[in-house]
Amino acid sequence: MLIRFILNRLFRNFNITLSLLFLIIILVNSSCSFNKDYDELANDELMKENYDKALFYVNKAIDKDSNNAAAYNVRGNVYLKLKEFDKSMRDYSKAIELNPDNYRYYFNRALVYMNKENYEHAINDFNSCLDRNSDFAKGYCYRGRAYKHFIRTSYDDDTLKNNIFQNFDKAVELDKEYTDAYMWRGISYMDYKEYDNALKDFKIAVQLESGNPAIHYRLASAYFNLKELDSALAECNTAISLNNKYGKAFGLRSEIYSALGDKINSKSDSLHAIEYGVKVVEE
Repeated sequence: MLIRFILNRLFRNFNITLSLLFLIIILVNSSCSFNKDYDELANDELMKENYDKALFYVNKAIDKDSNNAAAYNVRGNVYLKLKEFDKSMRDYSKAIELNPDNYRYYFNRALVYMNKENYEHAINDFNSCLDRNSDFAKGYCYRGRAYKHFIRTSYDDDTLKNNIFQNFDKAVELDKEYTDAYMWRGISYMDYKEYDNALKDFKIAVQLESGNPAIHYRLASAYFNLKELDSALAECNTAISLNNKYGKAFGLRSEIYSALGDKINSKSDSLHAIEYGVKVVEE
């Protein structure tokens, strides 16, 4: 009886101790998660496009530490997704003020300037970004895109042209699988009517991302301008098969059919293009 009593006491105490140990572990882990994960939780919700929840968590992070540069950056990302550009600008600027050495903060603020069509300020921020990280391929690609917007009124500016292509060239040099860099360089070649060069870039882009209808559309456009109508038609067909509401692709295919003398299909596609929001100029 005595032995049974002693064993029962030991097991009882052991179970209590074990339960307390588990409780302490849970509390410690919860506390660590609660303290450190506001930024991470906000990012998780941002990736899920749950912007209200993302704002809730990131505001908690800022309330907890008003000098948390990363939190201001995250909130700037949320506001950027919501297209609340003034709020986004304010938060990125605060992040830069708190941590002026972080290249991503300048890049993110430059995106706001791009959305506000303030390309000069965007280029300044891309410069600051690349001064801090000269191996950031995305920075060069987007700076090239910012320069590209100036060509609307400055096609004869050789310096501007060089700036555009030097940035895209650097982007693909740093990342040879950077689809957007090839696509945007191809688009820029199209602007300058260098269709052969555009075709080369679009072919690389489509190899890297064959399921992207926009690239097939761009490739079709290059073929069309080079008068390679069968190839242009094939790429348009692919673009439309990937996105059957792709108005621009229907519009281009309408032009291709017209060039091939197929008025019935040309008319049909022009109606689809109009249906999906593309203005079609008819003869």
